[in-house]
Amino acid sequence: MSILLGIGTVLVLALLRAVAVDEVRGRIQRRLRASVEATIASLPVEVQAEWGEEMRSDFEQVASMPLTALRFVVGLHEVAAALAGDPTPTSVDAQANRGGRAASGTWWQHIPAHGSEPSKLDHVVCRYDGDEVSGTIRRVAPEQQTGMRWVFHGHVRRGMVFAAYFSNDPGYLSYGTIMLRVGGPMSKWTGFYNRLRVIGRGPGRREEIDHVGLYWSRSRGVDLPAGPRSAGSQDD
Repeated sequence: MSILLGIGTVLVLALLRAVAVDEVRGRIQRRLRASVEATIASLPVEVQAEWGEEMRSDFEQVASMPLTALRFVVGLHEVAAALAGDPTPTSVDAQANRGGRAASGTWWQHIPAHGSEPSKLDHVVCRYDGDEVSGTIRRVAPEQQTGMRWVFHGHVRRGMVFAAYFSNDPGYLSYGTIMLRVGGPMSKWTGFYNRLRVIGRGPGRREEIDHVGLYWSRSRGVDLPAGPRSAGSQDD
């Protein structure tokens, strides 16, 4: 009988603990959701309806993951603060400035698999100064390429981001250009990058320029598999 009572007590405690965890999780979600609404309300009136709907939708996708949701909300605050300074762009220069503001903050750069190259995921930190953008790119996946880093510098012109990137390790040759179509501060920015690819080694090696699609998103998404590496090619 005492054994049964002990088992019953353990089950009750486990149930109470699960209820407590769910209650805390729900309280956190409510607070973060309220923070999202406050952030939307702080945006320029002209973009609240369009971007607000997108922000709410993106938040709900990560709401069940407290840490990810918190990082998402922090990113929203950064974007809203950047946009608050120029709510009504009326010229090409102002539009470029607005594009730079929308680009600021942290992004995830998604590069789909192409040829023998695996899918890749990069963490991007972007800053702006007028129509200029700059920042850092850090490889997150596949696993064997983690730790690779680049810096980039570019400009926003007529709804497009044009940037040159290069490895910040002088001993590692990796460089090219990135072109992205400017969207909302929380939307998916699509584009491509061009890179120099060296195939083979020694006298028989050759160089090619690859044209590869990519996109930037505020959402990291699912971790990518390590995948194969193409022999003798650069990992950028």
